[in-house]
Amino acid sequence: EAVRKGGGGGEEEEEENGVAVVTSNQMPSPNADGLSAVYVCCTVDGRLYVGQTDKISQRIQQHRKTFGADIIVCFGLCREGGASMARAIEGKLISALRSKNFALLNSDLDSGRRMKSTI
Repeated sequence: EAVRKGGGGGEEEEEENGVAVVTSNQMPSPNADGLSAVYVCCTVDGRLYVGQTDKISQRIQQHRKTFGADIIVCFGLCREGGASMARAIEGKLISALRSKNFALLNSDLDSGRRMKSTI
């Protein structure tokens, strides 16, 4: 189980193909912490942030403070390869999204780009 309900009473998303979705009233399962994860945060206006961490619950809480409580987070756990694999996937995902003209919240490099239509 990668996702558990929070206090908001919303529906719990199931992990599918190794990817879990966490909505505003959910947190990852405690079992997810300690494993390297690659994640994408999507804000209510469709902006994206891509990251990697070994503490997915903590990072989601930090991003909710920065980007708002209503972010949606998709994440996948790297059960093999650890942080090195997560960093490699993160970099490839950022490059792929930039190549398709998605504006990312990751850096100033992306701040001036026109965003592709929201997801």
